[in-house]
Amino acid sequence: MKWREGIDRLEKDRLKQTLPDIRAIIDPPVLQRDNENYHINLLLKNEGESTSEGVFLKYEICNLNRKKIHTSESKLKIDKEIGVQKSITVKLSIPSQITRENDAIFLLLCVTPIYENKKTETKNFDFTLEKQSESHLAYDEIPWNETKIPPKYLFKGREDILNRLVKHFDSINRNKTYILYGLTRTGKSSILIYLSEHLDGKQTNIDSKAFRIITFHWKLDLASSQENASDMWAHLLHNCILNRLEELAKNKIISYESIPELKNESKARFRDWYRIISYLNKKLIYPIFLIDEFSHYKNLVDKRRIDSSFLAAIRSFAIDGLAGFVFSGTYDLKELIRDPDYGITGQLVNTIELQVSQINTKAAIELINVIQDKLKFTDDAIKHILKLSANIPYFIQILCKNCANYAVESKKRIIGYPEVELVTKILTGEDKSQEESMIEVLPPGTFMNNQFDPKDPSSISALISSICYFNKNEIDARGVNYSEIQELWGKKAIPGFAPKLAEAINYLKTKGILNEVVDEGMSIYKISVDLFRRWWGIQHSNIELELDPLRGD
Repeated sequence: MKWREGIDRLEKDRLKQTLPDIRAIIDPPVLQRDNENYHINLLLKNEGESTSEGVFLKYEICNLNRKKIHTSESKLKIDKEIGVQKSITVKLSIPSQITRENDAIFLLLCVTPIYENKKTETKNFDFTLEKQSESHLAYDEIPWNETKIPPKYLFKGREDILNRLVKHFDSINRNKTYILYGLTRTGKSSILIYLSEHLDGKQTNIDSKAFRIITFHWKLDLASSQENASDMWAHLLHNCILNRLEELAKNKIISYESIPELKNESKARFRDWYRIISYLNKKLIYPIFLIDEFSHYKNLVDKRRIDSSFLAAIRSFAIDGLAGFVFSGTYDLKELIRDPDYGITGQLVNTIELQVSQINTKAAIELINVIQDKLKFTDDAIKHILKLSANIPYFIQILCKNCANYAVESKKRIIGYPEVELVTKILTGEDKSQEESMIEVLPPGTFMNNQFDPKDPSSISALISSICYFNKNEIDARGVNYSEIQELWGKKAIPGFAPKLAEAINYLKTKGILNEVVDEGMSIYKISVDLFRRWWGIQHSNIELELDPLRGD
Protein backbone atom coordinates (compact mmCIF):
# COMPACT_ATOMS: atom_id res chain seq x y z
CA MET A 1 0.00 0.00 0.00
CA LYS A 2 3.00 2.30 0.30
CA TRP A 3 3.09 2.77 -3.49
CA ARG A 4 -0.51 4.03 -3.32
CA GLU A 5 0.40 6.50 -0.56
CA GLY A 6 3.28 7.69 -2.72
CA ILE A 7 0.97 8.24 -5.70
CA ASP A 8 -1.50 10.11 -3.48
CA ARG A 9 1.31 12.30 -2.23
CA LEU A 10 2.46 13.07 -5.80
CA GLU A 11 -1.10 13.90 -6.83
CA LYS A 12 -1.49 16.25 -3.86
CA ASP A 13 1.80 17.95 -4.78
CA ARG A 14 0.66 18.27 -8.41
CA LEU A 15 -2.68 19.81 -7.38
CA LYS A 16 -0.92 22.13 -4.96
CA GLN A 17 1.30 23.41 -7.76
CA THR A 18 -1.71 24.25 -9.93
CA LEU A 19 -3.58 26.17 -7.21
CA PRO A 20 -3.54 29.94 -6.69
CA ASP A 21 -0.55 31.10 -4.66
CA ILE A 22 -1.13 34.52 -3.10
CA ARG A 23 1.80 36.58 -1.86
CA ALA A 24 1.06 39.50 0.48
CA ILE A 25 3.09 42.69 0.00
CA ILE A 26 2.69 45.94 1.94
CA ASP A 27 3.65 48.75 -0.39
CA PRO A 28 4.93 51.13 0.81
CA PRO A 29 5.99 49.19 3.92
CA VAL A 30 4.75 51.79 6.40
CA LEU A 31 1.64 52.90 8.26
CA GLN A 32 0.20 55.59 5.99
CA ARG A 33 -1.63 58.57 7.37
CA ASP A 34 -5.06 59.83 6.20
CA ASN A 35 -5.78 62.96 8.21
CA GLU A 36 -5.88 61.57 11.78
CA ASN A 37 -6.13 57.89 10.82
CA TYR A 38 -3.65 55.33 9.53
CA HIS A 39 -3.93 52.48 7.03
CA ILE A 40 -1.76 50.05 5.09
CA ASN A 41 -1.80 49.34 1.36
CA LEU A 42 -1.90 45.58 1.03
CA LEU A 43 -0.93 44.19 -2.35
CA LEU A 44 -2.13 40.62 -3.02
CA LYS A 45 -0.25 39.05 -5.93
CA ASN A 46 -1.13 35.66 -7.42
CA GLU A 47 2.08 33.76 -8.18
CA GLY A 48 0.30 30.45 -8.70
CA GLU A 49 -0.91 28.76 -11.88
CA SER A 50 -4.67 29.27 -11.43
CA THR A 51 -6.95 32.24 -10.92
CA SER A 52 -7.98 32.90 -7.33
CA GLU A 53 -11.74 33.48 -7.06
CA GLY A 54 -11.26 35.55 -3.94
CA VAL A 55 -9.28 35.69 -0.70
CA PHE A 56 -9.96 35.36 3.02
CA LEU A 57 -7.84 37.60 5.24
CA LYS A 58 -7.26 37.48 8.96
CA TYR A 59 -4.73 39.59 10.79
CA GLU A 60 -3.30 40.14 14.23
CA ILE A 61 -1.54 43.30 15.47
CA CYS A 62 1.11 43.24 18.19
CA ASN A 63 3.34 45.86 19.70
CA LEU A 64 7.08 45.53 19.13
CA ASN A 65 7.34 43.28 22.21
CA ARG A 66 5.01 40.87 20.36
CA LYS A 67 2.17 41.53 22.80
CA LYS A 68 -1.16 41.12 21.00
CA ILE A 69 -3.11 44.40 20.92
CA HIS A 70 -5.69 43.75 18.20
CA THR A 71 -7.17 40.83 16.25
CA SER A 72 -9.60 40.91 13.32
CA GLU A 73 -12.78 39.35 14.74
CA SER A 74 -13.50 37.24 11.66
CA LYS A 75 -11.93 36.53 8.33
CA LEU A 76 -12.37 39.35 5.87
CA LYS A 77 -13.53 38.02 2.50
CA ILE A 78 -12.28 39.81 -0.60
CA ASP A 79 -14.63 38.94 -3.49
CA LYS A 80 -12.26 39.86 -6.29
CA GLU A 81 -10.68 37.53 -8.81
CA ILE A 82 -6.90 37.61 -8.98
CA GLY A 83 -5.59 36.25 -12.27
CA VAL A 84 -2.30 34.45 -12.70
CA GLN A 85 0.62 36.88 -12.18
CA LYS A 86 -1.86 39.67 -11.44
CA SER A 87 -2.59 41.58 -8.26
CA ILE A 88 -5.18 43.62 -6.39
CA THR A 89 -4.76 46.29 -3.73
CA VAL A 90 -6.66 46.23 -0.42
CA LYS A 91 -6.70 49.13 2.01
CA LEU A 92 -6.65 47.97 5.65
CA SER A 93 -7.49 50.55 8.29
CA ILE A 94 -5.61 50.44 11.59
CA PRO A 95 -7.64 51.32 14.72
CA SER A 96 -6.78 54.85 15.83
CA GLN A 97 -6.18 53.77 19.45
CA ILE A 98 -3.33 51.52 18.32
CA THR A 99 -1.57 54.26 16.35
CA ARG A 100 -1.99 56.77 19.19
CA GLU A 101 -0.17 54.44 21.58
CA ASN A 102 2.38 52.92 19.18
CA ASP A 103 4.76 54.45 16.66
CA ALA A 104 5.40 51.01 15.17
CA ILE A 105 3.56 47.67 15.11
CA PHE A 106 4.10 44.02 14.27
CA LEU A 107 1.48 42.65 11.83
CA LEU A 108 0.74 38.94 11.36
CA LEU A 109 -1.38 38.31 8.26
CA CYS A 110 -3.13 35.07 7.27
CA VAL A 111 -4.08 34.75 3.58
CA THR A 112 -6.35 31.99 2.26
CA PRO A 113 -7.09 31.87 -1.49
CA ILE A 114 -10.42 30.57 -2.81
CA TYR A 115 -10.37 28.09 -5.69
CA GLU A 116 -13.45 26.34 -7.13
CA ASN A 117 -15.50 27.78 -4.23
CA LYS A 118 -13.19 26.15 -1.68
CA LYS A 119 -10.57 27.51 0.66
CA THR A 120 -7.04 26.42 -0.15
CA GLU A 121 -3.90 26.41 1.96
CA THR A 122 -3.43 29.38 4.29
CA LYS A 123 -0.15 31.29 4.16
CA ASN A 124 1.20 33.47 6.98
CA PHE A 125 3.11 36.71 6.52
CA ASP A 126 4.56 39.06 9.11
CA PHE A 127 5.63 42.68 8.83
CA THR A 128 7.14 45.31 11.10
CA LEU A 129 5.65 48.71 10.23
CA GLU A 130 6.46 52.22 11.37
CA LYS A 131 4.41 55.37 10.91
CA GLN A 132 5.25 57.11 7.69
CA SER A 133 7.02 60.41 8.23
CA GLU A 134 5.41 63.38 6.51
CA SER A 135 7.01 64.72 3.36
CA HIS A 136 8.34 68.26 3.23
CA LEU A 137 8.65 68.18 -0.55
CA ALA A 138 7.40 71.37 -2.24
CA TYR A 139 6.14 71.81 -5.79
CA ASP A 140 9.16 73.90 -6.77
CA GLU A 141 11.49 71.11 -5.61
CA ILE A 142 10.08 68.58 -8.07
CA PRO A 143 12.92 68.04 -10.56
CA TRP A 144 11.19 66.11 -13.36
CA ASN A 145 9.98 68.18 -16.30
CA GLU A 146 9.38 66.39 -19.58
CA THR A 147 9.08 69.63 -21.57
CA LYS A 148 12.62 70.93 -20.98
CA ILE A 149 16.15 69.85 -21.84
CA PRO A 150 17.12 67.89 -18.69
CA PRO A 151 19.92 69.14 -16.44
CA LYS A 152 22.90 66.82 -16.11
CA TYR A 153 21.63 64.98 -13.05
CA LEU A 154 18.46 64.02 -14.99
CA PHE A 155 20.22 63.18 -18.24
CA LYS A 156 20.49 59.41 -17.81
CA GLY A 157 21.28 56.45 -20.01
CA ARG A 158 22.77 58.25 -23.02
CA GLU A 159 26.43 58.04 -22.02
CA ASP A 160 27.21 55.29 -24.55
CA ILE A 161 25.82 57.36 -27.43
CA LEU A 162 27.75 60.45 -26.32
CA ASN A 163 31.01 58.54 -25.92
CA ARG A 164 30.54 56.93 -29.31
CA LEU A 165 30.01 60.31 -31.02
CA VAL A 166 32.93 61.97 -29.22
CA LYS A 167 35.29 59.14 -30.24
CA HIS A 168 33.94 59.30 -33.79
CA PHE A 169 35.07 62.91 -34.27
CA ASP A 170 38.52 62.08 -32.96
CA SER A 171 38.95 59.26 -35.48
CA ILE A 172 39.77 58.96 -39.18
CA ASN A 173 36.06 58.14 -39.76
CA ARG A 174 34.95 61.69 -38.86
CA ASN A 175 34.03 62.18 -42.52
CA LYS A 176 30.99 59.96 -41.95
CA THR A 177 27.77 61.63 -40.82
CA TYR A 178 25.79 60.22 -37.89
CA ILE A 179 22.00 60.23 -38.15
CA LEU A 180 20.14 60.00 -34.83
CA TYR A 181 16.56 58.94 -35.35
CA GLY A 182 13.68 57.97 -33.09
CA LEU A 183 10.26 58.96 -31.84
CA THR A 184 9.57 62.57 -30.87
CA ARG A 185 10.66 63.42 -27.31
CA THR A 186 13.02 60.48 -26.86
CA GLY A 187 16.02 62.71 -26.10
CA LYS A 188 17.67 63.38 -29.48
CA SER A 189 17.85 67.16 -28.97
CA SER A 190 19.25 66.64 -25.46
CA ILE A 191 21.98 64.40 -26.88
CA LEU A 192 23.00 67.16 -29.31
CA ILE A 193 23.12 69.73 -26.48
CA TYR A 194 25.36 67.52 -24.31
CA LEU A 195 27.45 66.42 -27.29
CA SER A 196 28.24 70.09 -27.86
CA GLU A 197 29.52 70.38 -24.27
CA HIS A 198 31.72 67.33 -24.74
CA LEU A 199 33.18 68.47 -28.08
CA ASP A 200 33.59 72.25 -27.80
CA GLY A 201 37.26 73.23 -27.47
CA LYS A 202 38.46 69.65 -27.92
CA GLN A 203 41.68 69.25 -29.95
CA THR A 204 41.79 66.85 -32.90
CA ASN A 205 44.49 66.15 -35.50
CA ILE A 206 43.61 66.54 -39.18
CA ASP A 207 46.36 66.05 -41.80
CA SER A 208 48.99 66.33 -39.06
CA LYS A 209 47.62 69.69 -37.91
CA ALA A 210 46.02 70.40 -34.53
CA PHE A 211 42.48 71.69 -35.00
CA ARG A 212 40.09 72.95 -32.33
CA ILE A 213 36.49 71.73 -32.48
CA ILE A 214 33.65 74.27 -32.33
CA THR A 215 30.03 73.14 -32.60
CA PHE A 216 27.10 74.98 -34.18
CA HIS A 217 23.43 74.13 -33.66
CA TRP A 218 21.00 74.29 -36.55
CA LYS A 219 17.30 73.59 -36.05
CA LEU A 220 15.74 73.01 -39.45
CA ASP A 221 12.22 73.57 -38.13
CA LEU A 222 13.21 77.19 -37.36
CA ALA A 223 14.97 77.49 -40.72
CA SER A 224 11.83 76.19 -42.42
CA SER A 225 9.73 78.89 -40.76
CA GLN A 226 11.69 81.76 -42.39
CA GLU A 227 9.94 83.85 -45.06
CA ASN A 228 12.38 83.20 -47.91
CA ALA A 229 15.75 81.66 -48.77
CA SER A 230 17.68 84.81 -47.89
CA ASP A 231 16.07 84.99 -44.43
CA MET A 232 16.77 81.30 -43.93
CA TRP A 233 20.49 81.68 -44.72
CA ALA A 234 20.67 84.83 -42.61
CA HIS A 235 19.28 82.81 -39.71
CA LEU A 236 21.59 79.80 -40.24
CA LEU A 237 24.76 81.73 -41.00
CA HIS A 238 24.50 84.94 -38.99
CA ASN A 239 22.37 83.89 -35.99
CA CYS A 240 23.78 80.39 -35.61
CA ILE A 241 27.41 80.72 -36.78
CA LEU A 242 28.76 84.27 -36.90
CA ASN A 243 27.09 85.43 -33.69
CA ARG A 244 28.50 82.39 -31.92
CA LEU A 245 31.99 83.10 -33.27
CA GLU A 246 31.77 86.69 -32.03
CA GLU A 247 30.69 85.46 -28.58
CA LEU A 248 33.58 82.98 -28.42
CA ALA A 249 36.03 85.72 -29.45
CA LYS A 250 34.60 88.08 -26.85
CA ASN A 251 35.24 85.43 -24.18
CA LYS A 252 38.77 84.97 -25.61
CA ILE A 253 38.15 81.33 -26.48
CA ILE A 254 39.07 81.89 -30.15
CA SER A 255 40.41 84.77 -32.24
CA TYR A 256 37.95 85.98 -34.84
CA GLU A 257 37.79 88.96 -37.17
CA SER A 258 34.57 89.63 -39.03
CA ILE A 259 34.46 88.51 -42.66
CA PRO A 260 33.90 91.63 -44.83
CA GLU A 261 31.87 89.79 -47.49
CA LEU A 262 29.33 88.70 -44.85
CA LYS A 263 28.55 92.02 -43.21
CA ASN A 264 25.28 92.49 -45.10
CA GLU A 265 22.93 90.07 -43.36
CA SER A 266 20.04 90.80 -45.73
CA LYS A 267 22.04 89.41 -48.65
CA ALA A 268 22.99 86.10 -47.03
CA ARG A 269 23.30 83.27 -49.56
CA PHE A 270 24.10 79.59 -49.71
CA ARG A 271 27.59 80.29 -51.12
CA ASP A 272 28.44 82.25 -47.94
CA TRP A 273 28.51 78.96 -46.08
CA TYR A 274 31.57 77.98 -48.14
CA ARG A 275 33.28 81.24 -47.18
CA ILE A 276 32.70 80.70 -43.47
CA ILE A 277 33.97 77.13 -43.47
CA SER A 278 37.00 78.11 -45.55
CA TYR A 279 37.76 80.89 -43.07
CA LEU A 280 37.45 78.51 -40.08
CA ASN A 281 39.71 75.99 -41.78
CA LYS A 282 42.44 78.62 -42.17
CA LYS A 283 42.04 79.42 -38.46
CA LEU A 284 42.55 75.70 -37.66
CA ILE A 285 38.95 75.39 -36.41
CA TYR A 286 37.04 72.22 -37.24
CA PRO A 287 33.31 73.08 -37.21
CA ILE A 288 30.75 70.41 -36.36
CA PHE A 289 27.17 71.16 -37.33
CA LEU A 290 24.57 69.55 -35.07
CA ILE A 291 21.46 69.69 -37.25
CA ASP A 292 18.27 69.04 -35.29
CA GLU A 293 14.81 68.38 -36.76
CA PHE A 294 16.42 67.26 -40.01
CA SER A 295 13.09 65.78 -41.10
CA HIS A 296 12.16 69.40 -42.01
CA TYR A 297 14.60 69.13 -44.92
CA LYS A 298 11.54 67.93 -46.87
CA ASN A 299 9.68 71.18 -46.12
CA LEU A 300 12.70 73.25 -47.17
CA VAL A 301 12.88 71.45 -50.51
CA ASP A 302 9.12 71.71 -51.04
CA LYS A 303 9.30 75.48 -50.34
CA ARG A 304 12.31 75.74 -52.69
CA ARG A 305 14.51 77.18 -49.98
CA ILE A 306 17.22 74.58 -50.76
CA ASP A 307 17.91 71.89 -53.35
CA SER A 308 20.22 68.90 -53.74
CA SER A 309 23.27 71.22 -53.69
CA PHE A 310 22.72 71.61 -49.93
CA LEU A 311 23.40 67.92 -49.33
CA ALA A 312 26.17 67.87 -51.92
CA ALA A 313 27.91 70.60 -49.92
CA ILE A 314 27.51 68.67 -46.66
CA ARG A 315 28.92 65.55 -48.27
CA SER A 316 31.84 67.52 -49.76
CA PHE A 317 32.65 69.31 -46.48
CA ALA A 318 32.60 66.02 -44.55
CA ILE A 319 34.64 63.95 -47.01
CA ASP A 320 37.23 66.72 -47.48
CA GLY A 321 37.67 66.97 -43.69
CA LEU A 322 36.48 70.60 -43.55
CA ALA A 323 33.48 70.03 -41.25
CA GLY A 324 31.61 67.34 -39.38
CA PHE A 325 27.88 66.74 -39.14
CA VAL A 326 25.32 65.02 -36.92
CA PHE A 327 21.67 64.93 -38.00
CA SER A 328 18.75 64.12 -35.76
CA GLY A 329 15.09 63.59 -36.59
CA THR A 330 12.06 61.38 -36.29
CA TYR A 331 11.55 58.00 -37.99
CA ASP A 332 10.37 59.96 -41.05
CA LEU A 333 14.03 60.84 -41.55
CA LYS A 334 14.85 57.21 -42.42
CA GLU A 335 12.09 57.18 -45.04
CA LEU A 336 13.18 60.59 -46.33
CA ILE A 337 16.75 59.40 -46.89
CA ARG A 338 15.46 56.64 -49.16
CA ASP A 339 13.04 58.87 -51.09
CA PRO A 340 14.55 59.59 -54.55
CA ASP A 341 12.37 62.72 -54.96
CA TYR A 342 14.52 64.60 -52.44
CA GLY A 343 17.94 63.73 -53.80
CA ILE A 344 19.25 62.38 -50.49
CA THR A 345 19.95 58.76 -51.41
CA GLY A 346 23.12 59.40 -53.41
CA GLN A 347 24.39 62.30 -51.30
CA LEU A 348 24.32 60.63 -47.89
CA VAL A 349 26.01 57.34 -48.67
CA ASN A 350 28.59 58.03 -45.96
CA THR A 351 26.12 57.95 -43.05
CA ILE A 352 25.77 55.90 -39.87
CA GLU A 353 22.25 55.47 -38.50
CA LEU A 354 21.76 55.32 -34.73
CA GLN A 355 18.40 54.77 -33.07
CA VAL A 356 17.53 56.75 -29.92
CA SER A 357 14.89 54.98 -27.89
CA GLN A 358 14.77 53.37 -24.45
CA ILE A 359 17.45 53.69 -21.81
CA ASN A 360 18.70 50.71 -19.81
CA THR A 361 16.95 49.71 -16.60
CA LYS A 362 19.80 50.84 -14.34
CA ALA A 363 19.71 54.36 -15.80
CA ALA A 364 15.89 54.43 -15.69
CA ILE A 365 15.93 53.58 -11.97
CA GLU A 366 18.51 56.31 -11.35
CA LEU A 367 16.19 58.79 -13.07
CA ILE A 368 13.33 57.73 -10.80
CA ASN A 369 15.47 57.96 -7.66
CA VAL A 370 17.03 61.40 -8.20
CA ILE A 371 15.53 62.90 -4.99
CA GLN A 372 15.53 59.82 -2.80
CA ASP A 373 16.26 61.96 0.26
CA LYS A 374 12.92 63.76 -0.18
CA LEU A 375 10.80 61.21 -2.08
CA LYS A 376 11.33 57.46 -2.13
CA PHE A 377 9.76 55.04 -4.61
CA THR A 378 9.38 51.44 -3.44
CA ASP A 379 10.69 48.57 -5.57
CA ASP A 380 7.17 47.66 -6.73
CA ALA A 381 6.46 51.31 -7.58
CA ILE A 382 9.65 51.45 -9.65
CA LYS A 383 8.77 48.26 -11.52
CA HIS A 384 5.34 49.70 -12.30
CA ILE A 385 6.81 52.96 -13.64
CA LEU A 386 9.27 51.02 -15.81
CA LYS A 387 6.44 48.96 -17.29
CA LEU A 388 4.23 51.99 -17.90
CA SER A 389 7.04 54.02 -19.50
CA ALA A 390 8.89 51.30 -21.44
CA ASN A 391 12.10 52.85 -20.03
CA ILE A 392 11.63 56.00 -22.15
CA PRO A 393 12.82 59.04 -20.13
CA TYR A 394 10.02 61.30 -21.40
CA PHE A 395 7.33 59.04 -19.94
CA ILE A 396 9.34 58.29 -16.79
CA GLN A 397 9.45 62.04 -16.11
CA ILE A 398 5.70 62.43 -16.68
CA LEU A 399 4.94 59.65 -14.20
CA CYS A 400 7.50 60.73 -11.58
CA LYS A 401 6.47 64.39 -11.78
CA ASN A 402 2.81 63.54 -11.20
CA CYS A 403 3.64 61.06 -8.42
CA ALA A 404 5.63 63.87 -6.80
CA ASN A 405 2.62 66.20 -7.16
CA TYR A 406 0.56 63.54 -5.38
CA ALA A 407 3.21 63.29 -2.64
CA VAL A 408 3.12 67.05 -2.07
CA GLU A 409 -0.69 67.08 -1.94
CA SER A 410 -0.93 64.09 0.41
CA LYS A 411 2.29 64.82 2.36
CA LYS A 412 3.65 61.35 1.61
CA ARG A 413 7.35 60.69 1.65
CA ILE A 414 7.12 57.20 0.16
CA ILE A 415 5.37 56.28 -3.09
CA GLY A 416 4.34 52.66 -3.49
CA TYR A 417 2.65 50.67 -6.23
CA PRO A 418 -0.90 51.77 -5.18
CA GLU A 419 0.05 55.45 -5.37
CA VAL A 420 1.61 55.03 -8.83
CA GLU A 421 -1.51 53.18 -9.95
CA LEU A 422 -3.82 55.87 -8.55
CA VAL A 423 -1.85 58.60 -10.35
CA THR A 424 -1.86 56.54 -13.57
CA LYS A 425 -5.63 56.16 -13.45
CA ILE A 426 -6.02 59.93 -13.20
CA LEU A 427 -3.54 60.56 -16.03
CA THR A 428 -5.30 58.13 -18.35
CA GLY A 429 -8.80 59.25 -17.45
CA GLU A 430 -9.79 56.03 -15.67
CA ASP A 431 -10.37 58.03 -12.48
CA LYS A 432 -11.28 61.68 -12.08
CA SER A 433 -8.80 64.19 -10.74
CA GLN A 434 -9.41 65.67 -7.32
CA GLU A 435 -10.30 69.35 -7.11
CA GLU A 436 -7.29 71.67 -6.85
CA SER A 437 -4.95 68.79 -7.70
CA MET A 438 -2.00 69.27 -10.05
CA ILE A 439 -2.69 65.81 -11.49
CA GLU A 440 -4.99 65.85 -14.50
CA VAL A 441 -5.78 63.62 -17.46
CA LEU A 442 -3.03 63.81 -20.07
CA PRO A 443 -3.91 65.85 -23.18
CA PRO A 444 -3.56 64.25 -26.64
CA GLY A 445 -0.46 66.38 -27.28
CA THR A 446 1.43 64.21 -24.77
CA PHE A 447 1.42 61.34 -27.25
CA MET A 448 0.90 63.18 -30.55
CA ASN A 449 3.68 62.68 -33.12
CA ASN A 450 5.20 60.30 -30.60
CA GLN A 451 2.91 57.30 -30.13
CA PHE A 452 0.44 58.40 -32.81
CA ASP A 453 0.29 60.88 -35.67
CA PRO A 454 -3.09 62.39 -36.65
CA LYS A 455 -1.92 62.26 -40.29
CA ASP A 456 -1.41 58.48 -40.16
CA PRO A 457 -3.74 56.23 -42.18
CA SER A 458 -6.89 55.20 -40.28
CA SER A 459 -5.61 51.61 -40.18
CA ILE A 460 -2.90 52.71 -37.69
CA SER A 461 -5.31 54.09 -35.07
CA ALA A 462 -7.67 51.16 -35.74
CA LEU A 463 -4.89 48.69 -34.92
CA ILE A 464 -3.96 50.54 -31.71
CA SER A 465 -7.65 50.62 -30.71
CA SER A 466 -8.04 46.90 -31.44
CA ILE A 467 -5.14 45.93 -29.18
CA CYS A 468 -6.56 48.20 -26.45
CA TYR A 469 -10.01 46.64 -26.99
CA PHE A 470 -8.70 43.17 -26.13
CA ASN A 471 -7.12 44.60 -22.96
CA LYS A 472 -10.08 46.71 -21.86
CA ASN A 473 -9.89 47.67 -18.14
CA GLU A 474 -6.73 45.57 -17.72
CA ILE A 475 -3.87 46.92 -15.62
CA ASP A 476 -1.55 44.15 -16.80
CA ALA A 477 -1.90 43.93 -20.57
CA ARG A 478 -1.68 40.62 -22.37
CA GLY A 479 -0.32 40.15 -25.84
CA VAL A 480 -2.91 40.07 -28.62
CA ASN A 481 -2.35 37.58 -31.42
CA TYR A 482 -2.75 38.28 -35.11
CA SER A 483 -5.71 35.97 -35.56
CA GLU A 484 -7.71 37.82 -32.86
CA ILE A 485 -7.30 41.12 -34.71
CA GLN A 486 -8.11 39.41 -38.02
CA GLU A 487 -11.29 37.94 -36.55
CA LEU A 488 -12.35 41.30 -35.06
CA TRP A 489 -11.83 43.20 -38.33
CA GLY A 490 -13.60 40.42 -40.23
CA LYS A 491 -16.63 40.51 -37.91
CA LYS A 492 -16.81 44.30 -38.28
CA ALA A 493 -17.00 43.87 -42.06
CA ILE A 494 -13.80 45.77 -42.88
CA PRO A 495 -13.33 45.32 -46.67
CA GLY A 496 -9.97 44.00 -47.90
CA PHE A 497 -8.38 44.51 -44.50
CA ALA A 498 -5.50 42.00 -44.76
CA PRO A 499 -2.94 44.29 -46.50
CA LYS A 500 -3.99 47.29 -44.37
CA LEU A 501 -3.49 45.28 -41.18
CA ALA A 502 -0.10 43.95 -42.30
CA GLU A 503 1.10 47.47 -43.24
CA ALA A 504 -0.15 48.93 -39.95
CA ILE A 505 1.63 46.26 -37.90
CA ASN A 506 4.89 46.75 -39.78
CA TYR A 507 4.64 50.55 -39.46
CA LEU A 508 4.11 50.47 -35.66
CA LYS A 509 6.80 47.81 -35.18
CA THR A 510 9.32 49.89 -37.14
CA LYS A 511 8.65 52.88 -34.91
CA GLY A 512 8.93 50.79 -31.74
CA ILE A 513 5.33 51.57 -30.75
CA LEU A 514 4.39 47.91 -31.08
CA ASN A 515 6.36 44.95 -29.74
CA GLU A 516 6.12 41.56 -31.40
CA VAL A 517 6.83 38.22 -29.75
CA VAL A 518 6.52 34.88 -31.53
CA ASP A 519 4.92 32.26 -29.26
CA GLU A 520 4.58 28.72 -30.63
CA GLY A 521 4.74 30.05 -34.18
CA MET A 522 2.12 32.74 -33.53
CA SER A 523 2.81 36.49 -33.52
CA ILE A 524 1.74 38.26 -30.31
CA TYR A 525 1.56 42.07 -30.15
CA LYS A 526 1.73 44.51 -27.23
CA ILE A 527 1.88 48.30 -27.15
CA SER A 528 5.31 49.11 -25.72
CA VAL A 529 4.38 52.21 -23.66
CA ASP A 530 1.68 50.92 -21.34
CA LEU A 531 0.77 54.43 -20.18
CA PHE A 532 -0.20 55.20 -23.77
CA ARG A 533 -2.10 51.92 -24.11
CA ARG A 534 -4.22 52.70 -21.07
CA TRP A 535 -4.77 56.35 -22.06
CA TRP A 536 -5.81 55.42 -25.60
CA GLY A 537 -8.10 52.67 -24.32
CA ILE A 538 -10.07 55.22 -22.29
CA GLN A 539 -10.00 58.12 -24.77
CA HIS A 540 -10.85 55.89 -27.76
CA SER A 541 -13.03 53.31 -26.06
CA ASN A 542 -15.72 52.88 -28.75
CA ILE A 543 -14.33 50.19 -31.05
CA GLU A 544 -17.15 50.73 -33.57
CA LEU A 545 -16.18 54.38 -34.04
CA GLU A 546 -12.49 53.50 -34.22
CA LEU A 547 -12.99 50.91 -36.97
CA ASP A 548 -15.64 52.81 -38.91
CA PRO A 549 -13.17 54.90 -41.02
CA LEU A 550 -11.72 51.67 -42.42
CA ARG A 551 -15.05 50.83 -44.02
CA GLY A 552 -14.79 53.89 -46.21
CA ASP A 553 -11.12 53.53 -47.17
